[in-house]
Amino acid sequence: MSLEISKQFPIQKEMLSGEHYVQSLLHHASRLGIITPQQTEQLQLQTAQLLQKQLIRFTHGESSSVKTQTAQGILLSLLFTVSLALKDMTEIEAQLKALTEEALESLHTRGREILKVKVLRAKGLLNAVKHSRVSTENEAYNQTVDTAIPGFFAMYDLYYAAHGLPCMIDYPLAIEVTDRAGIEFIEEYLQRLAWENAFCVQFPTEELTQLLTGYHSDFNELLENITLLTLSNALGSILLGKGSDNITLTGEDITLLMGRLAGLTSEEFARQMEIAKTQLPLIRGAEDYLNQCADRIIVRIDAARQGLGPLPLITAKPAGAVALLFSDQERMDDEHFCSLTEELRSCRDTQDKLLLVRREVNSFGDLTDILGAECFFGQEYEQLFGSLKDFELVLLYKTVPREEDGTLHRTEAEKEWQQALCSYIDSLDVIHRNTIEALAAQIAAG
Repeated sequence: MSLEISKQFPIQKEMLSGEHYVQSLLHHASRLGIITPQQTEQLQLQTAQLLQKQLIRFTHGESSSVKTQTAQGILLSLLFTVSLALKDMTEIEAQLKALTEEALESLHTRGREILKVKVLRAKGLLNAVKHSRVSTENEAYNQTVDTAIPGFFAMYDLYYAAHGLPCMIDYPLAIEVTDRAGIEFIEEYLQRLAWENAFCVQFPTEELTQLLTGYHSDFNELLENITLLTLSNALGSILLGKGSDNITLTGEDITLLMGRLAGLTSEEFARQMEIAKTQLPLIRGAEDYLNQCADRIIVRIDAARQGLGPLPLITAKPAGAVALLFSDQERMDDEHFCSLTEELRSCRDTQDKLLLVRREVNSFGDLTDILGAECFFGQEYEQLFGSLKDFELVLLYKTVPREEDGTLHRTEAEKEWQQALCSYIDSLDVIHRNTIEALAAQIAAG
């Protein structure tokens, strides 16, 4: 039976599943009455017959010995392969016409040829990714490029598991691949990674390394996307007038930028962001993708300037240095510590207490111990925190447990000073507060 095609076709591509394309296409076509029950039944019969042939090939003539789970997997592979033949047609009307008027086995054969071409193209993309790889010791990145994806090609079964993904990919893209299966997932993943590599390698390796270690001293062990971090600082550099070829920012740069952004109206902010995006060193063919990445960063920048989160920019960690890492001095002995805490508790003048702390406390560990020893109370915390330098506040703020860590191992005194610290930081102006929070996210307290 021929297929009736309306001028305003009711099925659009965005309605369909990329992962289960044939199934979703037939579901919508049947629901909307575009194909008849008889056509649906005929397709089901052809599918069953083609599956039977596949099972016979798989078992070398003993299809009755296949487990249900295996048969279901081969069916999904069959439909995935047919989907490739359909997706090769531009119009959905033509796809449904092919499904209802051509033999399903013919579509499957055509899909398999497309599948082989996609495998070759994906292997070429992997070579491109390796050639343009970012010079990093990040384990997830290197394991993905060197082991996981090559392992996919070694294990991929395009005949009976074309929809499968026989590898574990840990490295996250700037924008993750969704609604794709099998070779289509790998092909899209590699294309995006190639674009990301091409963007990142425009910057000097030394600057990139300093950026990543500035983000976290153990960056090599993190599951973090390198491109988003690089793109964030590139945007920041452009907004500061430092050029599009720079990703090295200082704490002063970040504070200055926060001040500038906080005073903008929504319209002024949006206009500046659009101008900044046009100055990014984008890669030909990757403009849309990298602009989408930039848009994600801009959302976070907008939230930061409104006091809803830290500014997503990173201070560089120079080679051989420890960025914002507190090098604790020798701690005082127990006798000295007990004597000092007793003196602090008995002191009635807050300013005298602050002078004692400044004169006697030289290590970060002693400072946190004194805070937990019931030496300060109420409004005294605000004066103490107000007397500290920003980096000291940052180090203290870094020690406050995240909400999900719970409070089972904290004393009441520890809870009190940590809550007072959070309240103090919340009371700061938006620029100062976001600077503290941004720096706290980048340090490791020793």
